[in-house]
Amino acid sequence: MKHAARNNQPDQLAYAHAISKLKTHEERMDYMADIDEKFHDIVYLTSMQMALPRTIASLPTREERKKAWDELPEHNKTFVGMKSMVYHRVVDIFKNERS
Repeated sequence: MKHAARNNQPDQLAYAHAISKLKTHEERMDYMADIDEKFHDIVYLTSMQMALPRTIASLPTREERKKAWDELPEHNKTFVGMKSMVYHRVVDIFKNERS
C-alpha cells in the first residue's frame, strides 16, 4: 500500500490527491490497484473534487481534454453528477485563468 493511515487502512485523501494528478483513467486505476476495490469509488470521487479538473485543463490539446473527460466513470448517479462538476470546473479554469 502506497499510502497507509495509522490504522493500517488506505489513506484515502493521499490516494485521491495522487490520482488527481494523473492524466488518464487507466493510470488512476493502476495507481489504486494496491487497495481494496471497496475504496475505489470514494477515492475517485474525492480526486474529482481535488486537482483532477486542473489536471484535465492542463492537457495540451482539446482532443486530450475531451478524451480525459469522456473516460471519467459514470457507473452511478453520484459519478454522473461529479463528472458534470468536473466539466464545469474545467470550463471555469479556461474562462478565468487561461484567457
